[in-house]
Amino acid sequence: MFQALEAAFERRDILKAQTLNELLNAGLNYTEQAYSTYGDGILQDFVIESQDGFICLKKGLIKFQGKIYCNDSELKLRLVPNNAMEYLKVAFHEVSREGGVKKWSTDLMLNEKTPERNNEIELCRFQYQEGAKLRNDYSSFKDCASSYNVVNRLHATYAAPGGDGLAPVITMKFAEEMQKGDLKDPIDFAFMMECARGNVLNRNIIITYLRTRFGVVLEHATNQELFRELEKILDGQAKPKTTKSRDQRMIII
Repeated sequence: MFQALEAAFERRDILKAQTLNELLNAGLNYTEQAYSTYGDGILQDFVIESQDGFICLKKGLIKFQGKIYCNDSELKLRLVPNNAMEYLKVAFHEVSREGGVKKWSTDLMLNEKTPERNNEIELCRFQYQEGAKLRNDYSSFKDCASSYNVVNRLHATYAAPGGDGLAPVITMKFAEEMQKGDLKDPIDFAFMMECARGNVLNRNIIITYLRTRFGVVLEHATNQELFRELEKILDGQAKPKTTKSRDQRMIII
C-alpha cells in the first residue's frame, strides 16, 4: 500500500517509538530506494575549493556498501604546500549505537596515503605548491588529468546506475570539445549527447563505445585508461573500426 508521512504533532499527543522511527526513516528509505540500483561512490558531487589555507568540502551525497551518507555542512582541512601528491578521501567506520540510534560515521582525511580499498573512497587528489592557488575548474579535457594545483577528480569513484564511472565534469568536457569536430557518425553523436547530459555514465557504456567505434578492448579498464582512450579520440589518433571487405572470387565453369 502506498503512503506518505508528515509530522502533525498536537498538544498532549502520545508518541510511540514506532511512529517516530517511521517518520525518521521515511526520507532515508526514499533516498535509498531512489539510488538502489547505483554502485558505490559519489552520488551528488561535492564542491571542493581552497579558502585561506584550507581545502573546503561542501554539501554532497556518497554511497558506500549500500548506505547513503549525507554531508550537510562545510568541512575544512588545512592545506600544506609540500609538492607531494595528496589524497582527499572519506574513511567509513563500523556502525555504532548511540541513544537508540544506529550511526554510520565517517572521517574526512587529507594525506599522502593512497585510499584503502576496503573502507575509503577518494574524492580527489592534487599536488599543491607554495604560492599557488588550488583550482577547481578546468580549461580543457586534458586539464582534467592535471595534478599540480588542480583538484583532480579523474581517479575518484562516482556512482552510476549498475556500477560506477568517470566524474561528470570530465565527460562533459569531452562532449564540449567533441562538438567542435565534425560528427558524421551517429554513434559519435549519440555518445557525445550522453556525455553532455552531465550524468555519471556507467563505465561499461564508455567501454562499449570504444569497442564498437574503434575496436579498443578495455574490459577492466581503470579511469586513467578510459581517459587516455578518450583523449586519443580528441587528438585524432584513434582510427574508426572498419569492416573487412569480402574477398572477390571468380567461379569458372
